[in-house]
Order: sequence, then structure tokens, then C-alpha cells
Amino acid sequence: MIRRLTLLVLATALIVSACGRQVTPTPAGSNGTGISPGFMELKFRTSQAMNFTTTRYWIVFNTSGTGTTPYANASLSNYLNYSFAFVVGGNGVTVTPLLYEYVAPSNGAQAVAVQLFYTPQQVIFTQNSNGQNTEYTLLFARSLFSGVATPAPVVSNTWFYNFFTTDTSNNPLDALGTGGASDTSYQGGPLSIASVFDTTINVPTGAVQAPYAAAQITGGEIINSP
Repeated sequence: MIRRLTLLVLATALIVSACGRQVTPTPAGSNGTGISPGFMELKFRTSQAMNFTTTRYWIVFNTSGTGTTPYANASLSNYLNYSFAFVVGGNGVTVTPLLYEYVAPSNGAQAVAVQLFYTPQQVIFTQNSNGQNTEYTLLFARSLFSGVATPAPVVSNTWFYNFFTTDTSNNPLDALGTGGASDTSYQGGPLSIASVFDTTINVPTGAVQAPYAAAQITGGEIINSP
């Protein structure tokens, strides 16, 4: 009887000691990031609740290896330094992340945006990932960036990025960097996708403000699992 009581006390102590902390191990093969190899996780944050009906929330990558950042002012012109982008918006009923590849025709004409389609296993979207409606999270398979263009797009191991907001006509409202929507000084990168990283992004204090709070970016996060 004493032996059973002792074992019961020990078992209870072990359960109590586990309370208040995560005891589930990191998933096998996640490189310590908590996400599967070959995936990248993106978090986009704003100062007030997002309005997906009036505003589009962009995360743009330059995967070409040129070492240059894509800027918001190119969303209305030539898509300079754009390789791929997630654009998140809605119609008041549903919110959908759209994925685009920016394809430059062989005749040297202006690049065009081509929508890429994906499966639920390739892109997982969480609309309100912080419970305050000021953050969304996208988990996606980097293999999607193989694109549809012929020949295949250049996808180097070094990526550059930018976050920005636009209205529904793609007019820029805000972007990373001190200059807001018109900023062309922010250096988004380099990101070495062959490495594990967790990059936190914060908009500098005193940056130019967006015209309304739902479009005002505060920052985000990029997590990579090679």
C-alpha cells in the first residue's frame, strides 16, 4: 500500500511539473523551426484590425539573385524586381491569398502578373493568427516558386522581400521602411533559403503613416525550414 501511494505521488508531481509549459516536442524533421522542411512561414502585422475588403496586403519576393528589393511603387508599373507575390484580400464574405508569378516576355516587354494555383497542402492561411485581427500567417511550400513560365524562372538561394499594402486598384498605401508607400531605400534581405532562419521585421519609429490604420504596417516575421 505504501509503495502504491509513493508511485501515485510521484506521478502526480510529474504531471504538475509539466503544467504551464509546452511539453510537446518539436515535429521531427522541422530543423528546429516547428515547420516542415521545404516550407516558409510568413506573418504580416498591422497597427489596427485588417480590412480585407478595402485593402490588399502584399508579400513580394525577388528570387532572381539580383540582390534588389521589390518596392511598392512598381505595383502600378513594371513590377521591377518582382518574382512572386502573395496578395491577400477579400470581398466582405471570404478572404483569399492569391499567388502571382511575374513573367517578363522574351521580347523585352513589361512583365505581367500570372496567377498560380495551389492545393490546401501547399498553402495554409490563418486569417487572424494573433486573435486581434492585426496579423495573418501564411505557411507555404517553396516549391510553388518553380512557377509556370517557360523557361522556368530563376530561383536562387538568396531572396529579397517587401511587405506593403494597396487599395483594390493596387495604389500603394504603405510599405516597409521609413518612407511608407513611396519608400525605395528599404533593404528587404538577403534571406538565405538554404539556411534555417527566423527573421523579425519592424517598421522604424517615425515612418510615414498610411492614410488609414488598417493599412498601416507594423512589421512581420519570416521563418524558413530548408
